[in-house]
Amino acid sequence: MSVIGDKGRGPYTCSIESNNEIAFNEAITEEREQRIQEIQQQIGEVNEIFKDLDVLFHNIDYNLWGNFYGS
Repeated sequence: MSVIGDKGRGPYTCSIESNNEIAFNEAITEEREQRIQEIQQQIGEVNEIFKDLDVLFHNIDYNLWGNFYGS
């Protein structure tokens, strides 16, 4: 590319296009980061659900076997 840009466009046109591309890439990066944070939060919520299920099943197991053996 020459100083005046491709196809006779001025240097400011190239600069504006570069700035637009940078802004676009930054917006995409920010959106990805937000989605990653949402996924991390959702994974944490699923982890809590599994912990709750573990406690629930442990209590059910204890109650079933406790009643079976007469504890």
